[in-house]
Amino acid sequence: LFSIFGAPGAGKSFIAADLACTIGCSRTDLVPLWFGNAVQKRGPVLYVAAESSRKHIENRFAALKAEHPALKDSDVRIVPLSLDLLHA
Repeated sequence: LFSIFGAPGAGKSFIAADLACTIGCSRTDLVPLWFGNAVQKRGPVLYVAAESSRKHIENRFAALKAEHPALKDSDVRIVPLSLDLLHA
């Protein structure tokens, strides 16, 4: 379990989507790399979209998978969940 935080427009959701797809990569014929590091332990990923709409996040995942076909069949489930961390 982890969270990513930073300034708006810094690329947080792209980094999170890329990592989620790499961990969720179901291909057994390769060891996926994430920024040059081999990802040995893989499995299903639950992505909680706490800031963006489900459609917005799904579009980002689709763009990522189009750019990196090896990640096309990644096992990633997206859960839209509004979460206010500032006033919890």
